Amino acid sequence: MAGELVLSVLAWLAVIQVLQLGAWPALDRTLGRLAAAAAYPASVLAFALLSWYGALLGLPVWLALLPFVGGIAYAGSRGFYTKERLRSALPWDAAFLVPFLFMLEVR
Repeated sequence: MAGELVLSVLAWLAVIQVLQLGAWPALDRTLGRLAAAAAYPASVLAFALLSWYGALLGLPVWLALLPFVGGIAYAGSRGFYTKERLRSALPWDAAFLVPFLFMLEVR
């Protein structure tokens, strides 16, 4: 039981990270250094919208991840994800992870 819970939490964290990495390049030109932080809520909202309308059309919900994976592939091919840029996003990842773990404990 506990192993299943850990696996589902890690899977959810991986999905959120994929969403964030997929939305980050789209927000970078407008928001600059704050794009990594804004990508968390923006990507979850975009994923919710895509998965909602996809489900209304009878499509599997996981298909809503494809635009984000495509965004990661496109930005990666353009050299967006450099070591320095990913390192600069680590404080924002921690700022997301701390409340996430707190809410997991509350749950």
